[in-house]
Amino acid sequence: MKHPFFAIFILLTIVLLAVHIPMCAKSLKFPSGKFVSYQFTRGGGMDPLDFTTYYLRHDEETGKDLLTISGDCRGEEITVEVDDEVFDHCLKLIRQHKLQRSKGYYEPLFQLLDAPSSSFTILFEEPFQIISGSGDMPSFLWDGINDIHRYFKSIIGDRKAEGHVDRIYGADGVKGLSWTDGINTFTTATESFVELKKALRGITGNDDREPQEMGYSHFHDGDQHYVHILDYKNDCNRLYYSFDGSDVSRAQMVRRQLTSLLCGTYMDGDGQRYLFTVDGFCKGPKDTEPQPFIIFPDLSKPDPQYRWKGKMADDFRLTTDGFDIIRTSGRAKATVIGHFKRIVENDEVWPVVNERFLSQPMMDALTMEQLEQMLKSIHSKPDTPFTGMQWFTDIGGVNHDLLISEMKKRKKD
Repeated sequence: MKHPFFAIFILLTIVLLAVHIPMCAKSLKFPSGKFVSYQFTRGGGMDPLDFTTYYLRHDEETGKDLLTISGDCRGEEITVEVDDEVFDHCLKLIRQHKLQRSKGYYEPLFQLLDAPSSSFTILFEEPFQIISGSGDMPSFLWDGINDIHRYFKSIIGDRKAEGHVDRIYGADGVKGLSWTDGINTFTTATESFVELKKALRGITGNDDREPQEMGYSHFHDGDQHYVHILDYKNDCNRLYYSFDGSDVSRAQMVRRQLTSLLCGTYMDGDGQRYLFTVDGFCKGPKDTEPQPFIIFPDLSKPDPQYRWKGKMADDFRLTTDGFDIIRTSGRAKATVIGHFKRIVENDEVWPVVNERFLSQPMMDALTMEQLEQMLKSIHSKPDTPFTGMQWFTDIGGVNHDLLISEMKKRKKD
């Protein structure tokens, strides 16, 4: 043979191919086990809140099938219960894009220090098998990942996580809106929040009332705008919210806000449990669906009535352990017709603090002890899995500042 080394090389190549091709075919074979979870994460960069997750799994603790995805707000996570159909469709997309072709870690051409990284893991059981990918993943993987995430977003719909609203950036104000802190009313005549800043500066007793050393955060929820004004110079802040300019609607809004303080589970004197929602509804032991608790019989007047056991009462009063429902008759002394004792779960005395911005009337209705309880009821968590910094939602963060400011003011007084 004229070229023995070449012949030997050819033979070895054939042998290696004969061994390697079956191995590749085996590695590309779709897992035979039961699909149990899909998880995608992106994070780990300089910005601790630049973190994204998509997580479909069976939760052993609750026994439920859950889907968690990142929302539109920074740090927002939305979790919903799902059924087998979601697992089936996700598995269909995994098969369709042949994600089992993933080779695992893909070395990037350039190393970017302190930049976020992405990875996904798909788990199967019986037998235990994994499909995973990370690093500089090829386009076929991203095509599949993006399809899966679009499907997950369609499941969540327009739902938001607890405590998140739409934060508005780059807009100094809204012209022609009426505003209130629940006590006083103001109008933004121009597209500026200067009037609201001056209003807060006036509360602190500063004669010049110049809005210097002040800031604000602007939020939008449904049809209503909220502006949190901060006076750094005088260590004071207050929340202003928009309304339609009618004193009646403002007064009604305040009454609804006060009713939302009742949010939670209670027990009456007969041992019956009642669930009050943040929107002023109540579900009693005989109700199949929550019923309106606060009712305005005459929409032209700000005076509400309160439904309890099929009857109407005139008012309610917060107590140390819950609240009383009160009925008045003409000028007669108010009569307590029902007492509700709050049932506290997980030391969360005031769940409303995580679901509604606190107005000044809401805080005025509480004692110092109750303000402290409310402050402790605000949900907080590490901002990402990578750090232990305390983090609040939009509503929780504003309420935290409002409560701290209110407690400082009372201590000074």
